[in-house]
Amino acid sequence: MDIVAGIGAVSSALSIAQTLRGIDKSYGDATYKAQLAELIVALADAKLAMAEAKENLASKDKEIERLTLAFSTKSSLVAGEGGYNYLADANGNAIGYPVCPKCEQVYGRIMQTKEHEHSGKARCPACSDIYSPVICYLPQGTGYVTKQDKETAEWNASMSRANSASYY
Repeated sequence: MDIVAGIGAVSSALSIAQTLRGIDKSYGDATYKAQLAELIVALADAKLAMAEAKENLASKDKEIERLTLAFSTKSSLVAGEGGYNYLADANGNAIGYPVCPKCEQVYGRIMQTKEHEHSGKARCPACSDIYSPVICYLPQGTGYVTKQDKETAEWNASMSRANSASYY
């Protein structure tokens, strides 16, 4: 039932109540009780319709809040490598893995992807799409711009240690 049906049920209940007020004593108790039962049913229908309308309005308010948040977050996205959008830190620099393009464009939600298998791939936790290659931007102050830069430096350092170590 929607709001219009609820208003109709209330109108019907009011009409029945007016009829009850005008019932002549000559009608008898059976007619009076039947009219009273109709009134109770109409009021119950109205109450049900209003409760359902309240749920619908709450659902719509929640969706409006989600879309408003997504819209405000979308304005703070920055473009990064590979044409992906990224969340931005306080300085406006890209941070983390990219935002899922499918969720952003199709569903209107900002969903940051997560690492999948290794740092060159990302998977969306909402729609499960996998993107490759992707860049993961690290927070400033780590000494590295991307996770891939850090992993490359760590690998080079370990190879350098392995090459300089004596095996004798």
